[in-house]
Amino acid sequence: MERRACQHCHNFFRPLRNPQQHFCSRRVCQNVRKGIWHRARLENDPDYRENHHLAYQRWRKNNPGYWKNYRDAHPSYTDRNREKERQRRIHKKLLRGSETSQVANRETSRVAKCDALTAETPVKAGRYELVPVSHAGVAKCDALIVEISVFTNSYQ
Repeated sequence: MERRACQHCHNFFRPLRNPQQHFCSRRVCQNVRKGIWHRARLENDPDYRENHHLAYQRWRKNNPGYWKNYRDAHPSYTDRNREKERQRRIHKKLLRGSETSQVANRETSRVAKCDALTAETPVKAGRYELVPVSHAGVAKCDALIVEISVFTNSYQ
């Protein structure tokens, strides 16, 4: 029986049951194979896509607050997501070109998140304008102008 390289990990394996097998039996490689199959099915099969969407809606209805609880319990996930979002915004800004870079800059700085301030990113003194973003779901508030002052202990 012939040996072939796994399309994911590139380790050699012998196909056991299916002569067209392209992934070895390691769990991570099988998960990659299933993900590829799932994405292709979502893209090409409208019935599968609709059933998947309805199943996800049912799950969300039965698990309210799951993602908020998950983010609260996994701060590293939230931090990674925040960094990835920053990278996506920079990438989108670069794709739009330099002629709209001022607009992209303004839009990038307008995202409001209640947990964006951490020990690594402390508040800096200055005057800030809080403006609601036109994109639904990003920020829901009226415009506010606030002045933030940082006080340090000068009696040390």
